[in-house]
Parts: sequence; C-alpha cells; structure tokens
Amino acid sequence: MRNADHTQQRLIETAAAIIAVQGVAGLRVDEVAKQARINKRMIYHYFGSKNGLWLRVLDQSVVDLCASVPELSDAAKAFLRAELLMNSPAPKSINESPVTAPRLQRAAQIILRRFLDGPVVSSELQAHDWQFLYLLLCRLAFGRTNQEGDLDVSKYSLTVPSSEPAAMLSSKPRYQLRPSFRIE
Repeated sequence: MRNADHTQQRLIETAAAIIAVQGVAGLRVDEVAKQARINKRMIYHYFGSKNGLWLRVLDQSVVDLCASVPELSDAAKAFLRAELLMNSPAPKSINESPVTAPRLQRAAQIILRRFLDGPVVSSELQAHDWQFLYLLLCRLAFGRTNQEGDLDVSKYSLTVPSSEPAAMLSSKPRYQLRPSFRIE
C-alpha cells in the first residue's frame, strides 16, 4: 500500500542527506530518486521541482532546529522562521518522532550551507544573537555525538575563552598558500 506522507518524508530525508554533504549544487533529482528508491516523477509531483524539494528540506530543518534547541533565543527563532521558511509560516512536521542527534546535526549543516551559499539575509538580528546563532550552528554541525548518539549542546561553552585568541594570534600558521606565477 502506498502512503504519500511516507513517500514525501523519504524524499525529504534523502535530499537532506545529500544537501548536508554536497550542498544544493550537488542535489540531483535522479540521485535522490535512486537513493530513496522512488520514481523521480514523484519529486515533481510532490514538490514541483528540485528547488521546491530544496525549500521543503530547508523548512523541515528550520522546524527541527527551532523545536529541538531550547538555548536558541526567541529573536533567533523568529529570525530563522522569517528568513528561511518559504512554504508556510509554520509547516507541519510529517515525521512526528523526536528529532535525533544526527537529524539535528544535519539540520544545522543545511542551515549553515544556506547562510554561506544562499542569498544575503534581509531580516534584522542583533549582533550578539547572530553570533550566538552562528556558534550554535557550528557546534551542532561539526559536533560529535556521544555513545548513545546524543548531541548535547549545553555541555559546550558557546564563548571562546580569553586565553585562546591570544595564543592563536601569537602562533605562526602551519602552512601558507603561495601562488606560483608563470613568468614568460
């Protein structure tokens, strides 16, 4: 028996895994359909286009992040919703299960990719909220999970100790990129 919600969720999960690793530029409809074992026409049927699938993945990532991270301020949540939610003000989550650590990590990677690769943000956010949001996304995206598969954000301090910047400034870089120019 076919279930449209289950099919959509499989497509979203597969696309999210691809986007987290390769970015939106690496998202291919054929590859998503192949990995999800679903006919690629279903992507066009449910989402309209590859861009529609990308927006749905981004929406799901924002919903997962806002629902799962209590450290996020209300201003940061409002900023994420205003800036990144495209389909609706509050999309319903098809997958009602609690957000797992790998799924939260993937959501943070997707949102970071959107900020780095996407268009310039148009909403306003205070500097300290923006800094906290960026550090939190980096910790989530590049953090490690413990043996149970949990990713505990609260155990990491989100401020840099004052001794680290001085040590970083005084040390030499390990390598330098030196362009080699061909002289003719």
